[in-house]
Amino acid sequence: MPEAKHNTDTEQFGFRVGPGAEPRTLLVYCAAKTLPFRESDITSQGWTLTRVGAWGAARSHMDRLGAGVGIVCLQDTSEKAVADAEALLGYGHNRFRWIAILDLAFLKSAVANHLISECCLDFHVVPVDVPRLLHSLGHALGMARLTIMVGGGCRHP
Repeated sequence: MPEAKHNTDTEQFGFRVGPGAEPRTLLVYCAAKTLPFRESDITSQGWTLTRVGAWGAARSHMDRLGAGVGIVCLQDTSEKAVADAEALLGYGHNRFRWIAILDLAFLKSAVANHLISECCLDFHVVPVDVPRLLHSLGHALGMARLTIMVGGGCRHP
């Protein structure tokens, strides 16, 4: 009878989980001075945060990471802020899975609603329910990794 291998890492569906798993990097695009959640609530769960406040910096990080998970904070309803968010989310649409965090006022904009429904995997309103956010981030990471495995995004007829 073969000897059982005792390893703290396991592989599920082609992904390593546990202490030796791939790092979980999170790109956070937030122009506000303070995040709508405590960074330690996310980093304590094994995520590494890279925070950016400008579209160009976000794009640079996205190019470096290739594919991944991002949070976009949508708190400014000005046309410029919505246009910047649209450029960001559209730039990484096939490679990044985005979670939006927004104020309720943002949902009053038809353009913003379209942006969230077309480009984000999920959204949360302030104040953020951290356990729910962590669940969304885990789902987004799985979807981003699947994109890497199959080599791209959706193919539309």
